[in-house]
Amino acid sequence: PDGLGGILLSVGWVSIIPHTDPQRLDEFVYRVDEEGKVVYKLLLPRYDGRLRDEMVLGQDGLGFATRGGILIAFNVADGSEMWRWDSRTPGIEVLTALANGGCLVQTPTALVEVDNALESKEILKGKAMVNWLGQIFYTDN
Repeated sequence: PDGLGGILLSVGWVSIIPHTDPQRLDEFVYRVDEEGKVVYKLLLPRYDGRLRDEMVLGQDGLGFATRGGILIAFNVADGSEMWRWDSRTPGIEVLTALANGGCLVQTPTALVEVDNALESKEILKGKAMVNWLGQIFYTDN
């Protein structure tokens, strides 16, 4: 659900273009309204490598999506990108949105709080998960 009566979908689109790369994969976040109409398609950055694409909803109409090592904050209502944070590491996962407008991101080695494109801080070393009550569980190995 998108919090507005519709849904958000992660969609891959393969184009086969003769005499170029045999397959060119573009990935989008689609927002579909309650009547099934596509409201927008937000193009995600290209990434070669293993993907752990995730999406979560935050407060005040903010959504977060990951693509490889990049976290994208976007306006859920209109699909405009608000900001982008580059972790400079492959394979991040967004765990949960935070009340301050940021979110928690799992990198391969640490849990990081990302507040915007320029502000982030390591919360703890290791791997973490968040349960439905908002409790954080982690291992430091």
